[in-house]
Amino acid sequence: MNNKDPTVAVVTLTLSNSGFIPLTNLIKVLIPLSKELHVLTGSIPPNFFEKSFNIYFHETNHKPGKNFLSRAFYNFYSQLVYSWNIIKLLNKVDTFIFFIGADLLIIPLFILKIFRKKTFLFFAGDPIKSSRAKKDKMVFIQSILSKISCKLSDKIIVYSDNMISEGGLTTYSDKIIVTNIHFLDFKKFKITKEYKNRKQCVGFVGRLSEEKGIINFMDALIEISKNNNIKFIIIGEGPLEKEIKNKINNHNLNEHVHLVGWIPHEELPRYLNEIKLLVLPSYTEGLPKIILESMACGTPVLSTSVGAISDIVRDERNGFIMENNAASSITKNSKRALEHPKIDMVIENAQSFVKAEFNYNMVVTRWEKIFK
Repeated sequence: MNNKDPTVAVVTLTLSNSGFIPLTNLIKVLIPLSKELHVLTGSIPPNFFEKSFNIYFHETNHKPGKNFLSRAFYNFYSQLVYSWNIIKLLNKVDTFIFFIGADLLIIPLFILKIFRKKTFLFFAGDPIKSSRAKKDKMVFIQSILSKISCKLSDKIIVYSDNMISEGGLTTYSDKIIVTNIHFLDFKKFKITKEYKNRKQCVGFVGRLSEEKGIINFMDALIEISKNNNIKFIIIGEGPLEKEIKNKINNHNLNEHVHLVGWIPHEELPRYLNEIKLLVLPSYTEGLPKIILESMACGTPVLSTSVGAISDIVRDERNGFIMENNAASSITKNSKRALEHPKIDMVIENAQSFVKAEFNYNMVVTRWEKIFK
């Protein structure tokens, strides 16, 4: 850090437990690059981040609302609340990074445009595709707000070139930066149990919601469990948890499926070292860190080719790609991955790849170039 380093503010809407993982990564990347760091978000968990002399948290809650009218009202109310908090920081902050969900905050962005503050709009995924997968009635309004945000921001950050075309961002190609915030602690995320010593177990890790394809995964495991002695682990929480429990009970799968729920991030390596295949049947993604963590733990990944995943996972080289997330596709490709004759090569390639590309110093250097 030196006198030329900027003062930075990160703005997000209220996050779920899983949302604080990418936010933590971003904060850790920004700490050595900023004189002072402000974080505006909601529902900050106790002891969320280790104390640091230059980090300040401003709790700004956003209520989602239960119907169209209440959601529209709370969105407008949040715009005003975030705007007021941002106005109070105008004399302190040089650069504002609008992160998860904050592409909807067009009033704060407009204010920052007037005051000529530098703004980065950081897409960690495709929020519009995610809303469509959830059959969200607000998707049309969200799409309009997101497009306005893209026009107002100085720079747009995405994880990969593929996300530019998928997210309909080619119009803004002149101000798009491709980079990421993902790095791993390889002392924690490593192989502690060799692949050959693991039981036949397939895992899912992520938010239990429509866009993650969890229902498709459940339909696939119902089929797989009929003829195979394979166990399944599902880690995560979300709105579809009750529906998933009902499927497990209705199909007598309690002996086959272990529904773990949400777990602290530090416990994840232990679970990853127990499974032989991680399945991500998502409809839309940015760059899910769980893929990198799985690779580091010697656990093969089977995923749909969405977001930045296609730039990371190479079919039968360092992981497995399925043509779509239909239950039949998950079933067929899970069998292909579990029976692959060169699985040791796939595991070795994956681990070498993440160690070379996703270490902390490399990510910080990339962001340093962005600021300078």
